Amino acid sequence: AAGGGGGGKRRRVVVVDCRNAREHAIGHFAGAVKPDVRSYAEFPKWVDEVLAPSLAAAPDDGGGGEDAPPPEVLMYCTGGIRCEKSSAYVRRAVPGASVRHLAGGIHRYLEAYPDGGLWRGKNFVFDRRGGVPPGGAGGGDTVVGRCAYCDGPQDRFRPADVCAACREPVLACPACRGAAAELHCPR
Repeated sequence: AAGGGGGGKRRRVVVVDCRNAREHAIGHFAGAVKPDVRSYAEFPKWVDEVLAPSLAAAPDDGGGGEDAPPPEVLMYCTGGIRCEKSSAYVRRAVPGASVRHLAGGIHRYLEAYPDGGLWRGKNFVFDRRGGVPPGGAGGGDTVVGRCAYCDGPQDRFRPADVCAACREPVLACPACRGAAAELHCPR
């Protein structure tokens, strides 16, 4: 939580990743809330069922209560478009909350902070690269993604690594990929 609000009460600050769970898996800001969604179309339902109720609940840090200042919600996405739309939705779902988004998204943030700043891992991109570390192709080597099977470090989605049941990409390390007859989502 960060300071703010009157009367000595602390304003809760919540950082929300507006991307899906797959994108979040290989890179995110530390402490960001990960929506458990497979696609952006599921995001409004997640806001209504998970985020809004959690923001309405009194925080357990002793700074809550009816007179607590409204929460501050900081949102981000890959290029800024999804979080711009999402921030408008959250404003309606959580009246009184201060809602802001990262202009230009992660992409612009990593241009401004080539060392990654507060970013950890890779930024998921929608092309054959799959993910880009801070500083581009020669950038950081922090791996935050985990293999769905052994929990070992893994941050590359291969096009062939999809769940046999639902066809969603599966994050699997080379050893587990080679040992499995077919891959399945952790869900």
